[in-house]
Amino acid sequence: MKSKTNLDITIQALNKKFGTGTIVRGQEVTEYLDIERVSTGVFALDLALGGGLPKGRIVEIYGELGSGKSLISLLTAAQISQNGGQVVLLDLEKSFDKNWAAKLGVNIDQLLITQPDSAEQASDIIDSLVRSREVDLLIVDSVATFSTMREQDESSEDQQMGDTAKLTNKLMRKITAGLQPLNLKDPTTYNKCIVLFINQLREKIGVLYGNPETTPGGRGLPFHASIRIQMKLGSLITKKEEILGRVMKFKVTKNKVAPPYKMGEFDFYLSGRVDNFKSIILSGISLGIIQQNGPYYSIEGQKYLGKDKLIEDLRQNKEFEQTLIKKIKQLYLK
Repeated sequence: MKSKTNLDITIQALNKKFGTGTIVRGQEVTEYLDIERVSTGVFALDLALGGGLPKGRIVEIYGELGSGKSLISLLTAAQISQNGGQVVLLDLEKSFDKNWAAKLGVNIDQLLITQPDSAEQASDIIDSLVRSREVDLLIVDSVATFSTMREQDESSEDQQMGDTAKLTNKLMRKITAGLQPLNLKDPTTYNKCIVLFINQLREKIGVLYGNPETTPGGRGLPFHASIRIQMKLGSLITKKEEILGRVMKFKVTKNKVAPPYKMGEFDFYLSGRVDNFKSIILSGISLGIIQQNGPYYSIEGQKYLGKDKLIEDLRQNKEFEQTLIKKIKQLYLK
């Protein structure tokens, strides 16, 4: 019989002092190490993220005006709420529209909304909801509108340097602690809440070289976030003079659960529809699953004259669509 080492004795003492499952060996917690993911509703973005947004993590989506930050958060909320998950929206910008959210597929019955009066109140609400362990997606819209009570009480001429950054940094530490599992050996104690922060872009004053862009709220959020996604505006989608939608571009600038720096784009129509079929076909061609020869597209011997014919078949045959998506993910994510 193998005698206990000093490390074994230490582990046993720590588990006794702080609770079972405080420190365990890797082979004992395979469920914790296997990352569960949630789809954003955008096929190209899911691939770039490594399969979707990871549960139990902090995510930041930032970008310029109208680049699709809130869109991605609501599309993700639609995926979760349609499957019975609980979604909470902190509407700090006071811009939420339930009709638009419903159009994007959000199940309003699974959505809780709050409009905090101050950054301190928002921070306490976020911390309490994360620690409840019963929220699947918590959206904060947005960090840039965090306004401390001191800022609201004092004159607009007064300067409050660093107040928001200090509060945000403290909030990040509290969220990170709240997302920790109570017992690494017990999957029922895992906190699977995705805390999704929407943020804006600012420019640093006096920067002559390098990237002058930065995000409000200090450095705490970028450091604590497992994933950071930058959104950018693409070209308009038009028919004659009518604007039908817009191409949305993204770049995964930070990813701790998959390779970072993946870039892509998707077509979004003002009717509330994301054209995932275009992304599926482009991914299939790049991976060699779909062969293109001029106007012809072929998959495993089946030929289609024109992309529209292939899209029509994908739209009508869900089994065909899911089989193709599975093959693409297997090759792309291996």
